[in-house]
Amino acid sequence: MLAISQLDQILSTRKYWLLDGAIGTELERRGYRTSLPLWTAFAASECPGLLQQIYREYIEAGSNILTANTFRISYYLFEREKRLDLFEDLIKTTCYLARKCMPKNHKFLLAGSIASLEDCYRPDMVPDQTTLLKYHHLQLSSLLKCDLDFILAETINTIREAHILLKLSQEMQIPIIISVVSNGKGQLLSGEKMENLITLANEFKPIGISLNCRSAAELLTDTHKLATLYPGIKGVYSNASGKPHPTRGWEAEADAAHQLGDFVQQACELDYRIFGGCCGTTPEMISTLIQTLDKSFK
Repeated sequence: MLAISQLDQILSTRKYWLLDGAIGTELERRGYRTSLPLWTAFAASECPGLLQQIYREYIEAGSNILTANTFRISYYLFEREKRLDLFEDLIKTTCYLARKCMPKNHKFLLAGSIASLEDCYRPDMVPDQTTLLKYHHLQLSSLLKCDLDFILAETINTIREAHILLKLSQEMQIPIIISVVSNGKGQLLSGEKMENLITLANEFKPIGISLNCRSAAELLTDTHKLATLYPGIKGVYSNASGKPHPTRGWEAEADAAHQLGDFVQQACELDYRIFGGCCGTTPEMISTLIQTLDKSFK
């Protein structure tokens, strides 16, 4: 894991950074069958070649930040599902496969994904503080053993869980970007004000704050809101316009790439510096952002 000061320095070397797009829905689009709650957790053992092909295509599309597919390799879930004996090897293998896809002699970053313990869209299910502290500490400790550059905490939907992740990352000296799922009204999905998240950021000083896992239309108001509140490094990666599909992962609208590009253009004007895609986005969609970003940051 990079030191916090190292990551700050590296991020300052580029005008913008381009995340990859979806991994889970992209695996499903290419035929990998999943089931909840572990979803794509076993992709590294069940379809390693396909997983690495997707990583490589995102690199070829222009991404310079890859996110290891650890989103649902969760100590909390694996314990509950009685699969804990597989957890440590699987999380290490997943990070190793992603690192192997990173180009040599170039400056790229590898993030380890950590998600809300419960369903990303159910803030009412977020566990109590003691449970959050226990399992996020276990998860971060496991990710620290992997060859990662920083942690990307994704689709966090309450202030309570954001607080625990930021507190632990400070205590463990882990560089973290925290990305929240919001409700389109300047609030987290829980209904808690974005201002409360900024209060936490001022106290715990993450590398940056991001928004993710909503459509561009749903994120637009909150993208503006975060820009008015937070002067630090800001990121945003929306879903492709469309909806989940029962067998293909995601059913994107015909103009999804165009909508994504328009949204990123607006985020550039609001001083965002990290961009990418969430559910339903593909390497082809990510590749279309390069021209928009280069024009905005010329």
